[in-house]
Amino acid sequence: MSEGVGDGCSPKLVDEVLQGCLRRSLFDQGVYQMFSVLTSPGIQRRFLRIVGNSRPDIRIFKEYWLLDTGNKKDVPASVLGKLTFENVSRKENSVKSKDNPLKSTGNQESKEKKSKEERYICAREGIGNLKQVSAYFEGAFGRLIGGKDRDIIVRIAGEYDPDLSLCAIRLAKERNANSAAYVLSILERWKAQGVTHIDQVKKQNQNAVTKKSAPSDYTDPALYQEEGDLDAVFGRYPKNKG
Repeated sequence: MSEGVGDGCSPKLVDEVLQGCLRRSLFDQGVYQMFSVLTSPGIQRRFLRIVGNSRPDIRIFKEYWLLDTGNKKDVPASVLGKLTFENVSRKENSVKSKDNPLKSTGNQESKEKKSKEERYICAREGIGNLKQVSAYFEGAFGRLIGGKDRDIIVRIAGEYDPDLSLCAIRLAKERNANSAAYVLSILERWKAQGVTHIDQVKKQNQNAVTKKSAPSDYTDPALYQEEGDLDAVFGRYPKNKG
């Protein structure tokens, strides 16, 4: 690349420019660290709009994909049916070789991002809980995981019980909240409540049903104190005049 630019442009300068673009998210750092491929959500959106009307079939590598197929701003309806997703061969697209002059060293943030990408690729090859959680999420919401959702799903699979994660996805689906961030918020709330296993969720639901079916004692002010609605007590039971 530096030879093509000419005018004394050194590999070091090219590396500095590239790293600056990655830091500013002009290119996706995760895809670059894992596959040495320069892409971004904006590049992919423009690509789809350029080739969408001229190609009957558009082939995309899953691991490079950064868009949301459920978002029409990312993928127009006229293009969605033309997409065909394929897997990248890890042997043909290995992590950067040692002699690559553009490889960044000593960057902790890059290493962490690289680790997430490796774990995500493992999911597609059937290693670990991530495969189960990813497949269930995609099946529930009818779209492939991309962008920020991908990082969140990696975190969910690594930190939470898989059965509990699937339960949170089902709950998010019931509430029409089709984002990984919402699923994570459910899991974090359960964790704060000390819920770490699916059996605890089932018990909570059972207790809620039992409590709901029990007759309410409307004369008990504590009922309204819990809801912060003492006015309801006096509204329902006004004081006697005189």
